[in-house]
Amino acid sequence: MYRSVHLENENLAVDIPKYLRRHDVVYHSPAYRACEGLPVGNGCFGGMLYHDSRSIRWMQNHTDAIDFGPEGNFQAWAGESEEINTAPVSCGEISLDDGMPSFEWVYLKDYEARLNLAEGCAQVRSETPFSRWDCRAFAVADPCVSVLEARASSSEPVERTVRLEKWSSPNFFHYYEQIVADHEKNLNNIESGEKEGCVYLRQQLRGTDYILAAKLLGETHSFKIWNSHCCGFSLPRSKQHCFTLLTTSVVCQGGKASLDEALSNLHRAEQTYASLFESHRKNWESFWKKSFISLPDDDYLENLYYINLYQLNCCSRGKYPLTFAGIWNTYRDSRNWGHFYHWNHQQTYWGLNAAGHQELEENYLDYRFRMLENARRDARETFRSSGAFYSDVSNLNGYNALEPDTMRNFTVGPQITMNFYRHYQYTRDQNFLISKACPVMLACADFYCHFLTKEHDGFYRIRGGSSCYESYWNNRETVTDRAMIPALLNALLNISDLVGLDEKRIALYRDILDHLYPVPTLKTECGEEILEIFADGVKWDGETMQYAEGTYPLSAFPGSQLAMVYPSGTIGIKDRPGKLFSTAVHTARVIFDRDGYQPGPMGCSGHTPLPQVAARLGMGEDALKLLHHYICLYQPFPNGLMHFQNIRGDAQWPAEGFHPRIIQPGEPTQWEKIHEKDFGTRTAIPSDVFLHCYFESAGNLTAGLEEMLLQSYDGVLRVFPAVPQNYSARFSLWAAGAFQVISEKNLNDIRYICVKSTAGGSCSLQLPWQEPVRLTCDGSEVPFEILGDIIQFETKVGMSYLLERNRFPLENYYLDRLSGEPNQKVKTFGGSMLGKEKIF
Repeated sequence: MYRSVHLENENLAVDIPKYLRRHDVVYHSPAYRACEGLPVGNGCFGGMLYHDSRSIRWMQNHTDAIDFGPEGNFQAWAGESEEINTAPVSCGEISLDDGMPSFEWVYLKDYEARLNLAEGCAQVRSETPFSRWDCRAFAVADPCVSVLEARASSSEPVERTVRLEKWSSPNFFHYYEQIVADHEKNLNNIESGEKEGCVYLRQQLRGTDYILAAKLLGETHSFKIWNSHCCGFSLPRSKQHCFTLLTTSVVCQGGKASLDEALSNLHRAEQTYASLFESHRKNWESFWKKSFISLPDDDYLENLYYINLYQLNCCSRGKYPLTFAGIWNTYRDSRNWGHFYHWNHQQTYWGLNAAGHQELEENYLDYRFRMLENARRDARETFRSSGAFYSDVSNLNGYNALEPDTMRNFTVGPQITMNFYRHYQYTRDQNFLISKACPVMLACADFYCHFLTKEHDGFYRIRGGSSCYESYWNNRETVTDRAMIPALLNALLNISDLVGLDEKRIALYRDILDHLYPVPTLKTECGEEILEIFADGVKWDGETMQYAEGTYPLSAFPGSQLAMVYPSGTIGIKDRPGKLFSTAVHTARVIFDRDGYQPGPMGCSGHTPLPQVAARLGMGEDALKLLHHYICLYQPFPNGLMHFQNIRGDAQWPAEGFHPRIIQPGEPTQWEKIHEKDFGTRTAIPSDVFLHCYFESAGNLTAGLEEMLLQSYDGVLRVFPAVPQNYSARFSLWAAGAFQVISEKNLNDIRYICVKSTAGGSCSLQLPWQEPVRLTCDGSEVPFEILGDIIQFETKVGMSYLLERNRFPLENYYLDRLSGEPNQKVKTFGGSMLGKEKIF
């Protein structure tokens, strides 16, 4: 049998732009719901491209267009706070209309919309008996513009119009429980106008002023100011029009957005229009070259991986981090939940380090760093503690929500610090470590140390107790703190020499690690076995919390028992075959079977990191099965975007709509009745109003797949650590130590491992073979040491190191190149679909 590899000159032999065209998302019928539209953005500005029966519509949103609430701490659920909290808002919407039902399905002789991930653009082509349209949309970062190129023709002369429109609405943070009857919110602070051949909308919000402006190229047109909320262009009656629409958004916090800047963006784009798309295409090509995965027998999963990276590059480059839906919101200013929820939102960024795209996480880290002084104040004033307290719920002002379900959840700060620490691990940026990561890490460690008290039995426990993630149930011990305390303190000890950690801190940290309370466990039935698994914690009466014990709000958060594995990294493959590792595997087995593969008593959903846990424990069959399960449950949108719920089968997403309680502005909160479904005056709201994507499931799918292919959480590189038998894959991903790792596996044969060092230093790698190997750099042998199954060697900055078996040197393989052709079909997997079939 002939053998081949795809490695050439220490790079994968792949034409990435062509290869990615196999992942085009193809619609053969229009998307009439915005949530099914094609996402297009430049990093901070853009939105969903979709239709109504007469128009092409493109939402125009900006990550930094935010209506700020009052300064200071807040209550996320308080009725008095509804509709005055900090909330991202929509900038408006574009519509191209020819006055005919040119996109109504019953008339469509031909239709195709295509999302081209490789080039970061969407295309629309349609034909009816009376009209034709051919469009391309893309969004450019510099200057900040979205571009819509259109060619339209019709059987008779028609007047075509282009509209920019913004009608505000309430934010409906708690649409499923309570809403404020505010019919006028932000309706009277919008103006429209025309200047220098451009039209614009301006809205003044609390703390933010933004402008949405547009210019039309290529056709004679007149300016239209229909009203203060709507402006645009009218093209004279003709059978054919060919034009380009340039749109920009300028956002200013604490002042007035510059109309001159908006006009300058449009004029610059006009002057450079001939080269605009080519420059845009090259930027996307550079983005995609940072990393690569190929799953020869798992095209659908691979497709979703690239869609998630695509959408984050479209919308995660603003000043502020993404909240739910990002710039893909689908109904006016509606922002489900709206606040910044730590457990959910951190998951957006979990897969970015391995993908080599730390730049897409920087706004999140900057946001958390800017919060540090507020977190210090809350620790001091609320807990009389040193250090910093980060609540599970915060707002984009940088303030914590202080409520019963957030006050004793102490794991938020340590999890945030580990995001900082991982950023350093993958970049080796010592300036970042010292200036940003270390202050946050030390402050959160100080907060824990203030509460950790050595009791009469010699164990450290948190004075006053704590709760699991997002839980009101305060307990003497929790598994979540037991997982995160070692993660944080060990990380600080690892960098102690670099940051000059004093001996007093070091001694305290080591004493805590040596005497921390035991990991809580319980015994439960699993099939015909009795297994010991991790428990959520220990109650004040000394009894262990049982599996799924309690009723909300006095219950543990789904998946808390998995904290020892992920995201803490406290237990993983490095620990096998030890007792804690076995307990972790048993815990995963029970949770997967009871709550992962089916709806269970604990209520796991798309924001439970089940695939990563399986991968970290080397449970390859489960890791892949869970990734496929996430597709079937949490990818309801044909564009490949995901939801955190199974909205096709979850009772929490009712087809008949929601029935929230109507509260009056400023109405005092009745906390004991806030979750009662029959209390108060109720109304009915359609579910579709609030249907948009969430990032958690996509984040877990991305990180879970990467962990299956490559792990380095403990500083040891492991290739294909959780890949099932007879599963082929190729990748170029990043690892802790600022190493880029390239490898490929054909069925059960790992062909080679190539390590590129961008920061130098020692590399430790687990050998996947039990036979003699050789290590070379530039063709020369490199010395190494093997300890057990770990090979260690020194690296130099910018150099590549090839590890191969003596028996199978790469010279004995044929070289294959990876390429691809544009996808032409709708893809399906289980009950999920990428693309839309032809209706008629």
